[in-house]
Amino acid sequence: MRYCEQSSRIITEIEKEQKLEEIARDTIRATVSHIMESSKYSWNLTEDENTFSLEVSINDEYTIEMDFNTQNYLERIPALQGILKQTENFLKEIPLPITILHQGQNF
Repeated sequence: MRYCEQSSRIITEIEKEQKLEEIARDTIRATVSHIMESSKYSWNLTEDENTFSLEVSINDEYTIEMDFNTQNYLERIPALQGILKQTENFLKEIPLPITILHQGQNF
């Protein structure tokens, strides 16, 4: 009997975690869409099992890619508009085309 109770609790916890993950993924999709649809940028949000990738085109010359997941989206999404504006302003001051790559971990 005790084994069944423990198994039931474990299953319930797994189901809760899966539901929270689903809610977080839905929140990411909705929030990014809301922010980006009200911006002047063209954008594309893709996702795989663990990661969302947002590609944003600035002035049809540059593409910025930002990755986030259900663990870090609460800190990254609120900074999105500021990052895009700062990046756009930075790129206006550069006299020739550049490519900037982050060599570290994406998360």
